Amino acid sequence: MNEVRILVVDDEEKWRINLPELLKMHLDPRLRVDVAENYSEALHKVKVTSYDLVSVDLDLDLLGDLKDPNPLANNNLEGMNLLKECRSSARNRSCGLLVLSGRATPTAVYQALGSYGVNVFLDKHDFGDGWPYITAVQTAIRRARLNRAEHLVKNRYQLTFTYTQDGLSRAELVGPNHQSEAFASNFNFASLDDLARRADDLNLRLTSGEEGAWRLEARSIGAAVYQTVESQQKILSLLSKARAFAASQHESSLSLQFTGPPSCLSVPFELMRDEDDYFAFSNLLTRRLSQGGAPFTTKSDPFSSFIRKHLEKNEPLRILIAGADTDGSVPAVGDEVRHLANSIRSDLRILGIPNEITVLDDDVSYLRLSQALRDGQHIFHFAGHGSFDESLAERSPLILKDRDLTAADLQALTQGTELQFVFLSCCLGARTAKHTGRGDFHGFLHALSQADVPAALAYRWEVNDASALKFASDFYSFLWLNFCLGQALLSSRRKIILEKDGRDDDTWAAPVLLCQAL
Repeated sequence: MNEVRILVVDDEEKWRINLPELLKMHLDPRLRVDVAENYSEALHKVKVTSYDLVSVDLDLDLLGDLKDPNPLANNNLEGMNLLKECRSSARNRSCGLLVLSGRATPTAVYQALGSYGVNVFLDKHDFGDGWPYITAVQTAIRRARLNRAEHLVKNRYQLTFTYTQDGLSRAELVGPNHQSEAFASNFNFASLDDLARRADDLNLRLTSGEEGAWRLEARSIGAAVYQTVESQQKILSLLSKARAFAASQHESSLSLQFTGPPSCLSVPFELMRDEDDYFAFSNLLTRRLSQGGAPFTTKSDPFSSFIRKHLEKNEPLRILIAGADTDGSVPAVGDEVRHLANSIRSDLRILGIPNEITVLDDDVSYLRLSQALRDGQHIFHFAGHGSFDESLAERSPLILKDRDLTAADLQALTQGTELQFVFLSCCLGARTAKHTGRGDFHGFLHALSQADVPAALAYRWEVNDASALKFASDFYSFLWLNFCLGQALLSSRRKIILEKDGRDDDTWAAPVLLCQAL
């Protein structure tokens, strides 16, 4: 889990002692809880530290020793000023705000909720055994993160590149009060078939054992992908405009989406780079399949909106985590399954999101997995062996205890379910054939999109077991932090390149995120 930091501001010592103990006892002992006894001390902290939540007593003293016995004397002025400072602070403008106060005036409560975006108000007289406060903390953090996620969705610029079998055909830029498009004038650039072949061959360099042997070829492939954009001046100008818009707008970001027929999944768009760097390190980067006029998905909400609407149903978020190490060659699978289950439970407990996590980690059979998938899951994470059938992609298997689960099986088992997201943490889960032959699916991602699963993440190449565990753990931690699949992937990639092996760790290059929702 990401470190969660909370600031408790109260001028009474008993609250400064009891509230941190209560939070660590009922939410997580690893919480970082700071305290401040007056306005001046609290103001300093919110200016230098980023918090997930600031819990404020409105009736604060300026310096801690000036309290007037008249409960309406200061009219909650210092506490209100602190709320205002939080919302104007670069570090805490979107943090959760909770007011816990025993002497708040009705006017102050109204202003706190309306003007300063306080997420929850709790009267100290309703504190009881502490559970109302714990619930208020969970609600405030969750609401703040969801509000932040939905704000970013509304303010994000999205540039969609549309490809056909022949190449890039058009691009469309959509953002706050903006819509523009550009069309390709010809298809005189790098062959998409050749890019797909080179990307498949790159797997051999990744498994050669020679440190960094893949990087020169990855850079070359990425430049060739960029050439498909660079050769079209109108579309290149639209890309420049999109980057400028995103850079100039406060709290805005740029999402690059590549859409086209299923065969285009074989093109390594994630490697696209200009002379400066890979786009995957600075932009949200997703795929979408165009299906010739059919709706992309019946589940069109962004992930944050799905979570908010699901919470309104008062039903648990159901998550299936399955691990299959059928021959004992990937012992890290068991570690991945158990670690993810514990980590996700911890993150969701802090957010107060009811959940049911089903764990299958003992040589998963086809029957157990198929029954679990039909049991109303919302998220499915698979860790284990995966392979790719070059001759008939729909037979590409996830290897289970008793029999293989093919791409065609996965499509049938997930069709008509409540699944919102699938993560295939196995080798070659995102590998895609240029042609289906006599089959119906180009690979796992195509099969899942046809089953109306709106989002799926898988690895294009083979991935080291330990790296896969760490990447998955980071991905889910970022997902519960920002409730955005694309942002979670971007943050996970950035984290990889900041660690020991840096860009030599090929795990950043392997993930492909398919998002069918608009």
